[in-house]
Amino acid sequence: KSRVLVIDMDPQGNAGSYLLKGAVDREEKDRERDLGVLLKDPSHPIKDLIYTYQYYTEEKAPKTNGKAQHIPRIEDEDDDSDTKSKFFTWHDVENLKIIPAFEAIRFDFESDAFLASLDRELLKEAIRPIEADFDFILFDCPPALNKLSQMALMASDYVVMPIKPGEFEIIGMHAMLDVIQKFSEAHDHALDFKVVMNQYRNGSKKHSEYFLKLNEALGDILANTTMNLAEEITGSIKANLPVIFSNKSVVKKDFFALAKDLVKDLKRMEASNAK
Repeated sequence: KSRVLVIDMDPQGNAGSYLLKGAVDREEKDRERDLGVLLKDPSHPIKDLIYTYQYYTEEKAPKTNGKAQHIPRIEDEDDDSDTKSKFFTWHDVENLKIIPAFEAIRFDFESDAFLASLDRELLKEAIRPIEADFDFILFDCPPALNKLSQMALMASDYVVMPIKPGEFEIIGMHAMLDVIQKFSEAHDHALDFKVVMNQYRNGSKKHSEYFLKLNEALGDILANTTMNLAEEITGSIKANLPVIFSNKSVVKKDFFALAKDLVKDLKRMEASNAK
């Protein structure tokens, strides 16, 4: 199994919130153990900010079984379902780790000045001691080339950009690719790209036209795999169960196919760089 670390760079914190939604090891006292600790103190060991991904499965009765704890999961007060009386087994996924975003920065009126003071290579240097511990380190970035995104780019060698089918989306994608390319050249930091069409509707003539248009413009930069639009992805957030763990999912094959394509492209890139 690949060892993966997800670092949430977006202050909105969607990636970290989703992956840590039900984490039982993230107690209240640890709520501020996030990316902000490193940004405020670059000398702080990044390994101290890492959480292990957990998910739960429903049980009929409480019991103990090794590391898995069977505990009642308390739902929101407004939840009129009977989940309060049910029990759940929490499972650790040891090869998937997460560093949550510095969400508090959203409420700091001095955040622009703080971000401007950061070194673009802070993250690149911070992950050096743990790089050998992971096969892949993923940075989930905000949809803008701010200082946080720039730090992620300097720590990366591969950029994956999702795009929804649409005229304005395509215009914005070309602009962002151009900006990232200029950033790469300005800092003498080579980057490879892959664009992924997201929220794609099979059978939609318009979406098919957008895909062909992008394929003509981007060539190999466009991933062959499309991520199909599916309500179950939204449902998986509420259920705290990624679609890849669901036996009922109809879109998880898209995620597996995309991961396979990206890994294949990364190996091609590594082989090319080794020459």
